[in-house]
Amino acid sequence: MLTPVLNRVTTTDNSTLHTWTCWFRAAGYIVGAVRQLPAWAMISHEIDSKHKLSSDFIGVNVGTSSDPKCDDYVVAALRDLQLQQIRMDYSYCSVGGDAQRL
Repeated sequence: MLTPVLNRVTTTDNSTLHTWTCWFRAAGYIVGAVRQLPAWAMISHEIDSKHKLSSDFIGVNVGTSSDPKCDDYVVAALRDLQLQQIRMDYSYCSVGGDAQRL
């Protein structure tokens, strides 16, 4: 439990937390964040990559469902499209899930 006494806050274990110290630290964090704004403003949203993509490039999202028959359908559709490589997002949540079967 906190008990306010003038310019300090005393906790139940009798340690004192001066409110001006908290405000000083908070102001320091705010000033630090404001100082970083110009650097963030100069970052472009454009991708500067040395990799060149062909004009017929297309991204395909591959997913599956809880029904294993869906896996066969997805693989067959990818073969019909004659795709040689695909990228599938796989995260820590995917372990033991539907995406692991593919």
